[in-house]
Amino acid sequence: MKLVREHIINEKFTDESDPIKDMGIGIFKHNIEIKNSKQFYRILITLLPQITTDTSIIPDDIIQNGGLINWKYFYLIQAYINQYFIFSKNTDDLHWKWIKALRKKLIKMGYKIKSND
Repeated sequence: MKLVREHIINEKFTDESDPIKDMGIGIFKHNIEIKNSKQFYRILITLLPQITTDTSIIPDDIIQNGGLINWKYFYLIQAYINQYFIFSKNTDDLHWKWIKALRKKLIKMGYKIKSND
């Protein structure tokens, strides 16, 4: 059996710093470089629960009446894309064309169109 020595980290954090981000842990670790549409949608769907509701599941009402992405989630998703995704030249159009494709993928995954009632 080997003994493992404990290391103590003596780092001061200021009110302006974010310790989780500074240590490189958590979901908001780095910007994500998007190289193709397949990668974009795979990452977006993986992160969707945390972006929209900060839980581990995609909300049931993600697709609203009329088949559009629910507005309360649309703005959260768009803000996340703007802040954390970096698009290469061949994927720059994904920055604005993600809505219809994401809706189709969610419907294919079994998410139903919810009424606004």
